[in-house]
Amino acid sequence: TVADADALVVALQQLSTRAFVYQERVTPEVGYAFRHVLVQEAVYNSLLPSERQLFHQRVAITLEQLAADPSATQVVVLAHHWERAAQPAKAIHYLQQAGDRARLAYAHAEAIHCYQRALDLLLAQGDYEPAARTYMKLGLTQQNAADFAAARRAFDEGFALWQKAAERVQPLASAPPQTIHLSYGEPQTLEPAGAGDEASGAAAGCGGGVR
Repeated sequence: TVADADALVVALQQLSTRAFVYQERVTPEVGYAFRHVLVQEAVYNSLLPSERQLFHQRVAITLEQLAADPSATQVVVLAHHWERAAQPAKAIHYLQQAGDRARLAYAHAEAIHCYQRALDLLLAQGDYEPAARTYMKLGLTQQNAADFAAARRAFDEGFALWQKAAERVQPLASAPPQTIHLSYGEPQTLEPAGAGDEASGAAAGCGGGVR
C-alpha cells in the first residue's frame, strides 16, 4: 500500500542517517544495501524465526508480483526466499526451474547445486517420485560435466526411489485375483424366445440368439 511504501522510505532514510545502510543505486529503481555484512547478520539474527519466515514470504510474494516471467537470477532468489519462508513446495518449484535453466545453459555447477537443494527438500517430505525425476536430471547434468561416477550414483538413487514409489501404490493393486465360478448347465436352446431354463437364458443373453 501507499502507507507501507511511505513508512519504508522513512525507515530507510533513518537507517541511512545512522550509517547502517546506504543507497546502492537509483536506477532502474532505488536500492539500498547494508554497509557491512556484520550489520546485516546482526539485524537478521535479532529477528525471531517466525519473523524471519514472514519477511522472506513477503519478499517472495512481492518478487512474484513484480516479475511475472522471472529471470534465471530471480528464480534462484525466489527459491531462496521460499525456502527460508518454510514453504518447501514453492522452493522446490523454483529450484527445479533454476536447475533446468542452468543445465540447458551448461552451467553444470549451478544446476547440480539447485537439484541437490531440491532433493534435500523432496526427500525430507518423502516425495519419492519427483525426487527420482530430480535424481535423473542431476545424473544427466553430472554426466554432461564428465563426472561419470557421480552420475552413476545419481541414476542408481533415482532408480531406487522409483522402486520405493512403486511399492507405495503396489499394495492397492496386489490383492490376489479372485476366480469367479459360473455354474451353468447345458443350454437347451440359444433362441431368446425359447429360453425357459436358466442356462439357456444366460447363453442367449450373452450371444444374442442365433441369427
